[in-house]
Amino acid sequence: MIMRKLCTFLLVFGLFSNLFGQQNFWSPVANNAMTLTENAILKTQPTQFQGFTLNYAGIATFLRNAPMEYTPAARSEALLLSLPLADGKLHTFKVWESPVMAPALAAKFPEIKTYAGEDADGTGLTLRLGLGSKGFHAFIFSPHGQVQLITPYATGNQPFYMAYHQQDLPKTQANAEVKSLCGVDDEFLNATYHHVAPQNQPAADRGNTDQIVVKKYRLAVTAQGEYTQYHGGTAPQVMAAITEAVNYIVAITERDFSVRMELIPNNDTLIYYDPATDPFTGPLIPNWIGDNPSATNSRVSVNSYDIGHLFARVANPSGVYVAGQASLAGVCAQIQKAVAGSSLPSPEGPEYYLIIAHEMGHQFSATHTFNTCPPAQDAQTPGTAYEPGGGSTIMSYATTCSPDIVDDRDPFFHVANLEQVNNFITVDNGRLCAELIPTNNHYPVVDIPLENNFFIPISTPFALTAQGSDEDNDNLTYSWEEFDLGPSMPLGQATGSSPLFRSFPPLNVPTRTFPAMNTIVTNASNPAELLPNYGRDLRFKVTVRDNAPGEGGTAISDVRFKVAASAGPFRLTYPNSASLIWNVGEYQTVTWDVANTNLSPVVCQKVNILMSTDGGFTYPITLASNQPNIGRACIQVPDNPSTTVRLKVEAADNIFFDISNANFKIVQATTGSFAFCPSTMIDYVCLPEAFIADINTSAVGGFNNMIDLSISGLPNGATASFSPNPVMAGQTAVLTVNIPVNATEATFDAVVSAVSNGVTQTSTITLTTVSNDFSAFAPTTPANGASGINPNPLLKWTGAADANAYDVQVASNPSFAANTLVEVKENWPITQYQVTTNLTEGGVYFWRVRAKNDCGGAVWSEPQVFVVSVLSCVQLSANDLPQNITPNGTPTIESKINLLSGGTISDIDVKKVQGFHDYFKDLEVRLISPAGTNVLLFKDRCGSFSGNFDVAFNDGAAAIFSCPPPTNNAESKPAGSLSTFNGENATGIWTLRVKDNTISAGGSIQAFAIQICSNESTNPPVITVNNPLQPASGSNATISTAFLKSEDGNNTADQLVYTLMTLPQNGALQLYFGDVQIGTQFTQADIDNGGLIYYDFGLNAGSDEFQVVVADGEGGMDQGTFVVSPTVSTQNPLGGLSFHVAPNPANDVLLLTVNEMLEEDAQVNLYNTAGQILKSWNMAAGTTQITLQIQELPEGVYALSVANGAVRGVKKVVKR
Repeated sequence: MIMRKLCTFLLVFGLFSNLFGQQNFWSPVANNAMTLTENAILKTQPTQFQGFTLNYAGIATFLRNAPMEYTPAARSEALLLSLPLADGKLHTFKVWESPVMAPALAAKFPEIKTYAGEDADGTGLTLRLGLGSKGFHAFIFSPHGQVQLITPYATGNQPFYMAYHQQDLPKTQANAEVKSLCGVDDEFLNATYHHVAPQNQPAADRGNTDQIVVKKYRLAVTAQGEYTQYHGGTAPQVMAAITEAVNYIVAITERDFSVRMELIPNNDTLIYYDPATDPFTGPLIPNWIGDNPSATNSRVSVNSYDIGHLFARVANPSGVYVAGQASLAGVCAQIQKAVAGSSLPSPEGPEYYLIIAHEMGHQFSATHTFNTCPPAQDAQTPGTAYEPGGGSTIMSYATTCSPDIVDDRDPFFHVANLEQVNNFITVDNGRLCAELIPTNNHYPVVDIPLENNFFIPISTPFALTAQGSDEDNDNLTYSWEEFDLGPSMPLGQATGSSPLFRSFPPLNVPTRTFPAMNTIVTNASNPAELLPNYGRDLRFKVTVRDNAPGEGGTAISDVRFKVAASAGPFRLTYPNSASLIWNVGEYQTVTWDVANTNLSPVVCQKVNILMSTDGGFTYPITLASNQPNIGRACIQVPDNPSTTVRLKVEAADNIFFDISNANFKIVQATTGSFAFCPSTMIDYVCLPEAFIADINTSAVGGFNNMIDLSISGLPNGATASFSPNPVMAGQTAVLTVNIPVNATEATFDAVVSAVSNGVTQTSTITLTTVSNDFSAFAPTTPANGASGINPNPLLKWTGAADANAYDVQVASNPSFAANTLVEVKENWPITQYQVTTNLTEGGVYFWRVRAKNDCGGAVWSEPQVFVVSVLSCVQLSANDLPQNITPNGTPTIESKINLLSGGTISDIDVKKVQGFHDYFKDLEVRLISPAGTNVLLFKDRCGSFSGNFDVAFNDGAAAIFSCPPPTNNAESKPAGSLSTFNGENATGIWTLRVKDNTISAGGSIQAFAIQICSNESTNPPVITVNNPLQPASGSNATISTAFLKSEDGNNTADQLVYTLMTLPQNGALQLYFGDVQIGTQFTQADIDNGGLIYYDFGLNAGSDEFQVVVADGEGGMDQGTFVVSPTVSTQNPLGGLSFHVAPNPANDVLLLTVNEMLEEDAQVNLYNTAGQILKSWNMAAGTTQITLQIQELPEGVYALSVANGAVRGVKKVVKR
């Protein structure tokens, strides 16, 4: 907001002592008491308004003290002015002067003034007001999407004014049979405009916090003779009318685009007074705008303005007529900038001002946003047809179509127009003539906390929420708009990607519900808000406006998701009846139709259950959170009695929901009773585990008895118990069900019965037994240690009978840490998976897979390692071209390439097929290998196209080429698959065979090139030394080259890299005395330098081992298992002393406990993995425990030794 942001040195909001004292110049008056003087003409009457008298002289004098915008005084000395609102109450505004006339023009008409402002209490109202020979006017914009006006009750010097909502004005100026159109012709009217591709401008940047620069344009408004006569025929009257219109329009352009328009110094010379002699010929705007450039330029210099517009009056139009027309993107363009005009029979008021705003939108490059308008479908702009039907925003065709969405345009621009105009005025032609005004206001920031490409069910309500912020604490409003282009469809119908949801005016809440909550609550439908009932994509954009008067900023973000035809409608099924009555404190089972929303692709696992007491509009009460999406959940009725209760079941991990169809009641219980409910109502029993659930009970109305519990419906061999049983009402019992391990997988209903005082209640738990035998599961291809693997390998594994899905991971390291994952696929239904990521040639990769079912996942398979092949590629071009294709007969020509020496093919691409043909569809083109294998590249394409073509072919291309065929060597997917050649020997003659299948058309083939890649032979490393290490038990030893060594013919020791696949279990590895883990890498040079050490824990558990792979980075790899065989000393056998330590891992303290009381003192030592004693304690005879303080030690692995005479024990300890 201008005043807040330019004055960085000012004090805080509390400095109202420096503001001019609040003044009131208004007095309420009954509507029927407003009497008119002679010759006064009643103005257009809204359907409802509040009457006031205005002390015009007083308010005019008061406002002359208003500080000028963009000055420090605009904040510190802003006037406090009371204005009446449509509800009849006075509201206080801070006001400053904000001229829309150039100073020289303002000096000619000192009685005409314009001002801007905002409310003084921070509620978000913004204001444009003005004075002039037509009286006082004010336009008040609300963060709730409404516009309120204060305008004269009648013409002439009258004291009476009306305060009203814009929506209460008559809907059109003529009868329903008269429709006004915009006659823009984008190409004809501005053939010289060349659009610049959109850049990353602030309006399209969700996180741009730069300061806003206002763009000011010089505006030349020409008044047609009929317009002048309508407004009184004098210059002061006409300039007052023009100024009032501009004052309304800049409130919108400043808010949406940071654009100010200022009437040029000699705009009064553009007033034509006599309709008979003005230069405008013809009956309507399309005739007049062609005259406007000369009418304007004959009186002012063409260089004195940036945008020109004709204000006109049309007399007695009939049928469908053009009310406005403009040159597209004409601002700043010498020839087109005045080719624009707007007209109505009564050219004043918001209806007229919004027509002007529409046409000026065209001048700033904005195009139409409606999808379908039967009287004027030719005016649709396919590239911005985002609004269903005729739309509702400024650039729509609201009021013109049949049926209409709204009775008049809403005063804001669609997000598509925001992006167009912001691009036009910042990087396109509109930047060329603007005066830039820096401000201290910052762009707001917006984000949508959703990941793209999720799914929702069909025919189900949903809600979208944004997160907005503003560095200047401005009053943010949010506008959610659909951003889908699709076929033109009648309002209320959709197909493909047609838009479904209308735009609504911005609101100060970040959430929009689809459809509007009122539609859902009333069980109605709205043709302008269609829930998708078929599978399709959806895209929405949210625009955040900061609504800073005079310097508005916007931020835009978007989200894309899909509608799953296989899921939905998601419906709440109970409670759903108006006759329903619930008692406070009792348990109730809420039910809903899951409708496959728990399955792929929606995969909604959890739901929340919320309650409303206002008839379903808001849901502040949470009854249950993160409940399984299984169609049933038990809730306890809260102590919120109401007659207008509804429930909502919403996806906890998605955006869709449903609510009760009718209001029901919650009351206090009048008689004693009980209720109960299991903690889960549908579940899996993962054999051999038992099923356990809480049985919650409640006592209602003072009930104080025991409840007997029982269960029926269990499968054969199953047993169940309740603890306690009976249970006191209001307390909880635990149900345990044990099912035999060999039970058949099945689903059954277990009915729990509760009996008390002769009353029986039941509840059903649906259980499904799931077997978990994954023993047959194992990875198979690529085999562990495989080399020469394709960059997109096909992974295979044997299936498990009890698995219904698999998770697959490919990583660059066997740790499978998040930053090493190359590709992840979850819930894959079959036992093979094609890696889509192009893996690096010569790279070493690790993959693993795990089976899963409804009980979760099995453990991951052991990591499998493979190395990607290194390709050697050669590109060859034909030397026998060009060749002609004769039009006589159906010729076949062949171009050949001879590859003298090639290996086994692993990949082949056709890099170029270039030529010309008179009838492209006749061509059939194939590639033939030396072995005679042929692959079709294309056939029967592009109809009667005649011309040049230049195309490449690659199996990895997105699609086969579109028509007409490329001429820029673009890549296309071939009709066949070039991978058919993989595995063949590349040596020999490769043939491009071109057949012309029809007589009479000819052409030529001018170029042909291929690229063939083969696996390059490698010189892999070999583990040449792998001897068991034999350290003394409890000691450490270096793993030197005498124990582990790798060599290859073309790599040095520092180029041979080992990766740890597993770790030893009975000891620890260290690299230069630092801890290692799975995935740690070291080189042969590290081994040569003695950097790899093994420390034995002295557990006497037998041999130990770890696995490594060694790679040379050139596609070569070897792997091996290194064995450690500790030797046991016969002088001091270990393991005779039995003890344990807890906790382990530990943070600060260890408690050591021996199993038998010590008969003599014991020595306790703590070792690091280098074998060094770090701490020692004495454990006294006759004790069994000792506390060991280790808080000062770093995190790591240690060995704890306890020696008692000739008996000793050692354990591994981990410090966190």
